[in-house]
Amino acid sequence: MEPERFRELLDAYGGEEQRWPAEHRQAMRALYTGDSGARADVQRARELDLLLDSYRVKAPDLTQRIIDRVAPTGLGRFFAWLQPTVPAQWWRPATAFALPLLLGVALGLSDGSSGASTTVIDWELQEQALLSVTNEEPWYE
Repeated sequence: MEPERFRELLDAYGGEEQRWPAEHRQAMRALYTGDSGARADVQRARELDLLLDSYRVKAPDLTQRIIDRVAPTGLGRFFAWLQPTVPAQWWRPATAFALPLLLGVALGLSDGSSGASTTVIDWELQEQALLSVTNEEPWYE
């Protein structure tokens, strides 16, 4: 067997004899035992085999992939919209949190009547009722 063919087979099948093709195994073993350069090539191939055999592939996280691909619900889309992906989108959560506050202020300022003018009139009537002089005897006597 030619040394170049020996190296080609080592590159293809590695340094372990059981991986070598059966029809070439006898000739490879004869060259391996008689040539110190071939022994060094086999040793390098075995070291590479050990390195490749020690590598472990990390299994993909299929659960997270499936969850990411499931169509989000309306609430999920809203929460995704709330989370700014760039600093220029800071207004999204600020708006979402300010709306209930503004709604509370608006409801607090109204008494449930339909117009603002009636609210002012109601306040004026309440003020007049509190400040008006009654014909009853004073309580401090």
